[in-house]
Amino acid sequence: MNNKRKSLYESWLRRIDEAHKCHQTAWEEAKTAKLADWELNSKTMPSEKHWEVNGFAYEAARMHAQTRNDLMFQLFEALPFQEMANGDSEAIDHILDFAEIDIPAFRCGYAKEWCYRRLKRMTLTEVQQQRLLNLTLQLCQNSGWRRELSDLAKLVSAFANADFMKKLRLLEKSESKYVRAKALCAISKILVKRDGIEP
Repeated sequence: MNNKRKSLYESWLRRIDEAHKCHQTAWEEAKTAKLADWELNSKTMPSEKHWEVNGFAYEAARMHAQTRNDLMFQLFEALPFQEMANGDSEAIDHILDFAEIDIPAFRCGYAKEWCYRRLKRMTLTEVQQQRLLNLTLQLCQNSGWRRELSDLAKLVSAFANADFMKKLRLLEKSESKYVRAKALCAISKILVKRDGIEP
């Protein structure tokens, strides 16, 4: 893990997330204002008015969307996706630095899913495997659902061990229904691939 590199990725993710939230706020405020101005109800207005209102909101939020997209493309240009897909071990470390940052920035969950699917074909070091196991536990414990959890669990199923499964089973008994649900999701994906892994 490279702390300096990880801090850089974290900064990008935070700025993408902030820009997306600004976009959503600008969109909703513009839409609400236009509905009030036209004295329309969003649930009962005709479909052609929906297009007009959404078009107005799109224009109002365009600047924030452009900022968000520019930041996202900068991050994706900096990440060594192709090198990772070719099996380069250092590039895999870069991707793990990115994956370990749990900020649900716009489109980044999809990027992590793509990475996990490619990593299933790679030869990973023991350190890299352990980082992925730790990340699985972290995602199960953190607030919010992460779409990439399912693909991450499928990835770690190849090297999950009984001790790791024991930790997941403890999370499955958590007081939090969200933690329980995520742990159960991870367990089910792993056991489909590795039935008999538990003592």
